[in-house]
Amino acid sequence: MSITALRTTCKKCVFATYEGKTQTGCQLGLIEKFRENGKEVVEAYDEEREFFVINNTFCPYQRNETWKNKKGDDLIGAVRDEVRLRATWFIYVDNQTIEDIVTTLRHGVLSQTYRPELIVIVLNSPIRPSEIRDRLGRDFIYEGIPYRVTQIADRSVTQGISLDIAVQSVPESWLIFTNAGGNLPSNFLESLDKAINREMRGVVMVRPNFGFHGLALTKSTYRYFNGNEPAMTDGGSVSSIVQKLDYVATQEGFTKLIIGIDSLCSP
Repeated sequence: MSITALRTTCKKCVFATYEGKTQTGCQLGLIEKFRENGKEVVEAYDEEREFFVINNTFCPYQRNETWKNKKGDDLIGAVRDEVRLRATWFIYVDNQTIEDIVTTLRHGVLSQTYRPELIVIVLNSPIRPSEIRDRLGRDFIYEGIPYRVTQIADRSVTQGISLDIAVQSVPESWLIFTNAGGNLPSNFLESLDKAINREMRGVVMVRPNFGFHGLALTKSTYRYFNGNEPAMTDGGSVSSIVQKLDYVATQEGFTKLIIGIDSLCSP
């Protein structure tokens, strides 16, 4: 097998395990995970060592001795924390009440075994941002999680365009979308992190249960496909990021990288 231009070389990774000069595995068990997911693992060598190369793959856990020397004894804990899923949680509000927002915060966000880095409340609603701050806290921190409020000036715009506006100003992260008053399984973020960073599965999108509720994807994917701006396909126009990804996944053959909420969160 040949080695591709995009690859991860294990040779100098501090998590590679060796017997003499021959690599036998990975302390994190990633060689097996890559193989289980259909990645091409090549046995390579040079004048110094025999080692694995994972073709067409970037391994987020690859670390060198310089990194190791700056960390403590728990290297696995340190690297797990560095690659841990970072998420921004959106709560969309149109006809709901402030108490619906609080319901989603308490039973959707705060119940998560992994918590998001940021909460964004998207108001396409008569509710004023000052009312949100009065209810949740004027320091823009709710139960230890920073939040911000994005108010949509033109209430006639769709939910999709409202979300496009709100996504623009958030940091690069996974984007999780919910409707005010709705919840997601308490292990949603933990399960997504496990799928991506423990099982090394490719995930392009978590399919929403309805509308945008439960949709999850990275900001880079959202931006690459221009969010919810209408686009033309062979079958006509599509007008949401979900429809776009479904169409492209079907055309390009990566539908298995789109998973449902029940499949993601099942034991």
